[in-house]
Amino acid sequence: LFSASADASIRVWSTLERTCLLTLQGHDAPVLSLAIDWIGHRLFSGAKDGAIFVWDLAGLRTIDTLHQHESAVTALHVDGAMMRLFS
Repeated sequence: LFSASADASIRVWSTLERTCLLTLQGHDAPVLSLAIDWIGHRLFSGAKDGAIFVWDLAGLRTIDTLHQHESAVTALHVDGAMMRLFS
């Protein structure tokens, strides 16, 4: 389970233990939206400053940053069949 946070982080949770396993850092603004690819290899996070981060879940690191938005990224959706990210 992943949660977006106003402190610009993403938390990874254990649903069994109900505890935070780790925190992903990198954004400079509050994280407002999250989406995961259908295979579970990539996490996408959108922030209030318009940045979208692409996270490699195996390595738990960012592999790309998109800065095309002029305002907050309030929603993300991954289309698995078309392999596209909508924001």
